[in-house]
Amino acid sequence: MNDIAARIVGEPYTMSGLVDRAGQLLGMRLIVLPRVRRGTPLTGMVVRDGDCGVILVPDDATEEFQIHIVAHELWHLLQGHNCTQKKLLGYRATVKARLREANCERFARKVGLEIRRQQAHESAPMPSAARDLAEAFGMHG
Repeated sequence: MNDIAARIVGEPYTMSGLVDRAGQLLGMRLIVLPRVRRGTPLTGMVVRDGDCGVILVPDDATEEFQIHIVAHELWHLLQGHNCTQKKLLGYRATVKARLREANCERFARKVGLEIRRQQAHESAPMPSAARDLAEAFGMHG
């Protein structure tokens, strides 16, 4: 799970890069469509048609929340979850569904942490000795 999160986030992070890399991993074209209202049943829905998938996210949500929704839905896709199949009845099905959702949330948090790790690394001050060496050898970044 950690390696997949790091691979789809990529460096440097961009939402479009994350979606493109996830699509390549899945072998399908992915589109994130910010066209629904927050809290509606359509929020976070994935519509899949053959080799194309559309993930619906709230248009009024922060990018961080949109990323979380996208990553959550990506884990459903990566694991081959099919939410349209008939739901099993009873306690066992409930436990299985909750475990599935917990794993999707876990993956979404890992993607968010990977992005924050990158951003913290980029904004961390460079020690003066490292900055001097970088300048001396013409390295920027």
